[in-house]
Amino acid sequence: MSFFSQLNLSGRYLEIIKRFPVVIFFAIATTFALLVLIDDTTKGDIIRWPICGFIGFLAMLNWSLAKEAYKLSRGIYLIGVVVIIAALGVYYFMIPTNFDEKISCFWYFTIGLSLILHFLISIIPFFKTRNNDAFTAYNVHIFISWMQSALYSIIFYTALSLAILALDNLFDIKLDGIIYFKLFILVTGLLQTTFFLSEIPDQFYNAEVPAQKSIFKIITSYVFIPICIIYGLILYAYILRVLITGKPMVDWAYVMILWYFVVGLSSWLFSGYYDNAAGNILMSKFRKYFFLFSILPAILLFLSLYKNISLYGIKEEYYLSAAVAIFIAITTIYMIVSKIQDKRILPLSLILLSLVTFMGGSFSVCNVPVRNQQTKLVHDLEACGIISDGVIQIDTSRTYSDTNGIISNKLYFLDSRNALGFLKEFDKNNLIKKAADSINAYQLQELFRLDRYTSKMDQKAWNVYFSSKKSVDIVGYEKIIPVKYIKELNEITDYIVLTEEGHINLYINNAEIGRLDVNKVIFGMSNHPDGSNIVESNLGGYKIKIIVESASGEKTVDKITVTSLQGIVLIKQAEVEQ
Repeated sequence: MSFFSQLNLSGRYLEIIKRFPVVIFFAIATTFALLVLIDDTTKGDIIRWPICGFIGFLAMLNWSLAKEAYKLSRGIYLIGVVVIIAALGVYYFMIPTNFDEKISCFWYFTIGLSLILHFLISIIPFFKTRNNDAFTAYNVHIFISWMQSALYSIIFYTALSLAILALDNLFDIKLDGIIYFKLFILVTGLLQTTFFLSEIPDQFYNAEVPAQKSIFKIITSYVFIPICIIYGLILYAYILRVLITGKPMVDWAYVMILWYFVVGLSSWLFSGYYDNAAGNILMSKFRKYFFLFSILPAILLFLSLYKNISLYGIKEEYYLSAAVAIFIAITTIYMIVSKIQDKRILPLSLILLSLVTFMGGSFSVCNVPVRNQQTKLVHDLEACGIISDGVIQIDTSRTYSDTNGIISNKLYFLDSRNALGFLKEFDKNNLIKKAADSINAYQLQELFRLDRYTSKMDQKAWNVYFSSKKSVDIVGYEKIIPVKYIKELNEITDYIVLTEEGHINLYINNAEIGRLDVNKVIFGMSNHPDGSNIVESNLGGYKIKIIVESASGEKTVDKITVTSLQGIVLIKQAEVEQ
């Protein structure tokens, strides 16, 4: 019997249509709608359909599981289906029509909604029933089903992709590359969904002992648990090193601790699959002592997050890590103190934290980091003298130090959230000309005349800005050329080209006349921002004058490089000496 016949696709579809008719309808409709719309130019539909369909699929799956678990009547089930469809209709029109560069709170809401619907799948049948063995068996079965469906889908996709590639090359069909993406949508939307749904257990409260020689038990015993123990020992060794040497923790310590708990909690839950089974000392000891062993890593996690937040303020990565840390703390304390160790606390606490984290309004990940970074930005601007007595005041005869780019990083962070408009309330002198919703970080960097330095001994980044001079002599100059170079943005003119090496190339009649290295000259200007902002030189029979408006660059021990330059270049023929 072949591999494909063993999978029994037709039988699986018939089984799913009987058990989950509305769920599979959402999967099919979403898949084919995306396949049709992918060639459409209406971007809004391409974004809205798959997102709305995916959320609808999860919602309908939860509702169908609730119907089976609680023996809901057909009438109540259909009413729930209508309510979900109506809610999806409202949600559909809430979805933005394109992916804007600015981060939108809607996407955080969608992530939270998706997480909650996923967590609900794990607990829906057990709201009224406390049975740790059945709960563990059900969730491990769900996990294994998903892994199997993913594996089957990868095999299908690889085989079909190779077949299409062979046809394309052997018969010179010249298929568009998009066909592979469409195949991916078809495989994940239909085949993987079919495999997964057909393997969802229909007996929710079955706590039979699983096979003792299963590959899953071997992986849990000899891969997951040993990795978790090694992680834990490394963390304990690191804690000991910090205590003995007094050296501060590295910034990324919290990341490794989070990975330790991801592996550890998964191993603890998987090993619980064999609670009723005889004999595996490693599993038994791990289940018994994991949370006690994890007390110190949990404390270190909070200390590491506190250190990072104190230095850099609250950002999304720290906020989300703190939310996970709270979940870890709640779970650890409960599992140590509680005698019954009800495992339902895992999805319930995750659902509650997801509600607060992604849908908590002013307490959500969309708002807390922004407010915190705005507060810290104002504090930093006050510390360097840009804000004084609640008013933005710029002294154009100097630059303002931005050590390690702390202010610049906050400006760009808030710019990506469209959250720089609050500075208008400090702009009593009307220095910011843009409207509140149009302010960007680069404009503020220039306005604030930030001189950025890194903390490295052998390297520093620098900026220089010049206020407008009263007059510049342009008598005899034939060309007046505005130039702008910002790494990836290089406005090329017919006469002037700025290179990444910080050279200005002069072209006349499409022929290169000469090259001027301005790196050291402009770096020298950065040390004297109140001095001259004019560079003059002769190139191949021509005289050029560069009026520098702003520039930035980097200086290492043996190299100076201009990374951005904005100004005006004047060109004329050089006078011939008699």
